[in-house]
Amino acid sequence: MAFPFVFSDGFENGSTVATATSGTLIDFPHYSELSRQSMAPYRGAYSARIRLAGGTTAQFIREDTAFDDLTASTTRFLRFYFYLGKDLTMADGDKFSLFEAESTLNSVTEVACGIDRSGANLRFWVNETQAAASASTFTLGTTTSALGRWTCAELKIVLDSGAGNDGTITGFIDDAAMTAVSTLDQAAIVDGKIGVIGPDAGTSGTILIDDIIYDDTQVYADRTQYREINARQTFATDHPMIGRGRFSV
Repeated sequence: MAFPFVFSDGFENGSTVATATSGTLIDFPHYSELSRQSMAPYRGAYSARIRLAGGTTAQFIREDTAFDDLTASTTRFLRFYFYLGKDLTMADGDKFSLFEAESTLNSVTEVACGIDRSGANLRFWVNETQAAASASTFTLGTTTSALGRWTCAELKIVLDSGAGNDGTITGFIDDAAMTAVSTLDQAAIVDGKIGVIGPDAGTSGTILIDDIIYDDTQVYADRTQYREINARQTFATDHPMIGRGRFSV
């Protein structure tokens, strides 16, 4: 694992370091704002927040340079935390992406993961595209028990070599490996989107995203919410404190 990472974003300036932001329902609020709805960032004082209002417009940040290193036969890892708000409502069969990596901007997706509802359960899914069949899934809980808590998601992406349709994507939820999606025919990646992509009109409510790390080795879930290194120095994706306090140096 390299530090600095290939790409990371904890939104600790109240904004994103990614190339672009799409949608008017995504923002980067401070803890003091989130606490009014009994929510908090996973780490630090800020997170990304998407407030869906039942429409189908995507809300995401887009990074156009960091993911360019995901080319033929390359292995990369994307780790992020997501929070499904207690106000989240999805109809049975509703589905959206939390992440998509594209080989053509706003057109061709090669890697995707997200959330769907199957009966009474909410699931994390991994596939080549949102619409592709035979997704790998992990049940997060019911439409009530899966809400109101942070979950760590990570993808291991082994991009197709370009010759034998040998691309694979493996998902991890809180470090538990999912069944890999394999034999994928993929092209080199030009951008990555993180947020809510392709929501159904029946989906509404709040989703938070925090502590995104993209790197060349597996990142894993953090065993403690605030890193030990905070006692000595602060990562660019961290924040010293989220409330009142003072430092002794």
